[in-house]
Amino acid sequence: MKLTSVLFNPFIRVAGTKALLIGLLAMSVTAIVCFLSNTHFDGVVDAHTGLKAPLFSYFVESVIMLGLPVVFFYSVALIFSKSSIRFIDVAGTLALARWPMIFAAICGFGLQGHTGAIHDINEITPVIVAISLVELLITIWMIVMMYNAFKVSCNVKGISGNVIFIVVLLFVEVISHVISNEFYKYIRIV
Repeated sequence: MKLTSVLFNPFIRVAGTKALLIGLLAMSVTAIVCFLSNTHFDGVVDAHTGLKAPLFSYFVESVIMLGLPVVFFYSVALIFSKSSIRFIDVAGTLALARWPMIFAAICGFGLQGHTGAIHDINEITPVIVAISLVELLITIWMIVMMYNAFKVSCNVKGISGNVIFIVVLLFVEVISHVISNEFYKYIRIV
């Protein structure tokens, strides 16, 4: 398998239960790194360095950020795909698509002491800019993987597939922020 396939579209060879197990393992490691670096995923495609929170909250964030896309992409695929769709394939490929976020969590170590978005930081240094650009590239990488996961597991392609993917991704991003904000009200952040 070519390196580009491994990095951007491993779903041609890995799907279903195997992809789900690998993805869940990667997400668990990412949650632990997030706990150590105070990095929060408060949106499906967002990573922010924030305040300390209990370890379980990072796992809840992971469940939310995987669960929403799985439910909505699967639902949309049932409507728009002409082939039979398996829930395990959608869940597995989308879980595996999140593995690059471990690098975003690692970037959080470089932003220790800074909370929130880049516009909230009082002093923007070259290091902060570099880390933010790396996080942006990692997020783009994950979105490309999510798109390829959607194409392969949902079999919705072409212009309509592109539009459906964009609309659903924007929708789940908004919904994930609403759910995250409600969740953060009920946990103790120090």
